[in-house]
Amino acid sequence: MSPADLPHRHGDPAAPAMRLLYCAVSTHLALGGRPGFPQDAWWCSTDPAVHLDHVVTRDSEALIRDLSVKCHTARTSASPARATEADAAGHTPWPGPVLWWAARLDRQRGAAGPAPELADVPTVCRALVDWLHRNRPGLGISALRLWFAEESVHLAVLGGYTNPARNDVDPLSHLAWALRQRPTTVIRDLLDKSREQFHLRKSRGGRAAQTALCTGLLARAVSWSGLPASLPPGAPRTAVPAHWAAWCREVESRGGDEGLWPAASEALRRSAVALVQRERDLVVRP
Repeated sequence: MSPADLPHRHGDPAAPAMRLLYCAVSTHLALGGRPGFPQDAWWCSTDPAVHLDHVVTRDSEALIRDLSVKCHTARTSASPARATEADAAGHTPWPGPVLWWAARLDRQRGAAGPAPELADVPTVCRALVDWLHRNRPGLGISALRLWFAEESVHLAVLGGYTNPARNDVDPLSHLAWALRQRPTTVIRDLLDKSREQFHLRKSRGGRAAQTALCTGLLARAVSWSGLPASLPPGAPRTAVPAHWAAWCREVESRGGDEGLWPAASEALRRSAVALVQRERDLVVRP
């Protein structure tokens, strides 16, 4: 699908999900403290809602162009040592894990393939837009499915599940499954396998491993949902992992090992519900 073929404005059904994906990736980029970003620009914000405020009426092609500029700026301003380290690991930190798995929509091959190169970012994003146009998921659930696929890969890398499907590191497998499910089923499955991994972490790394798991889960969730009202009282209002790590430790200090998961799962559930509502609001926005 060429840029000229993409529907625009209210005729672009992919735009709401793409705006939320844009916010998730933009938040990830800001968390890296990119030296090439203007220090007074909203690009540096770790609050996803700030990014959404700037793109709430933009169509998919405009979002792709802007995200490409951000990724290019972040990549070219990274230190040579950091870029070399990322390349050696087979992935790059600058576009966020979202684009790592979204690249499979373009390449249609296993997760062992290389990460997208800088020039591939527009191609990857357009492949994702094309997928959203072709599949046209139900109102307000595209972003939920994209987030589910991303998070499922993070959990699968940790592994240890008795259900082999949960150990699958191919993001398209998780995306295909989510496409066939109701939003409530997707949320329930994410909470269930996150809880299972939480208990697996205790046997493999103790409390520190459990705290690290919850920190990552919640920081990534907020980078997608970006709704402060969706979070429990006292929870961080940004996607900064260090803030969530401190919150997890505070919860543990009050309730011990048994108190962390109920609090974390509730924050995760609220973020998922908020993500669905946020996309629905974007779909019906006049």
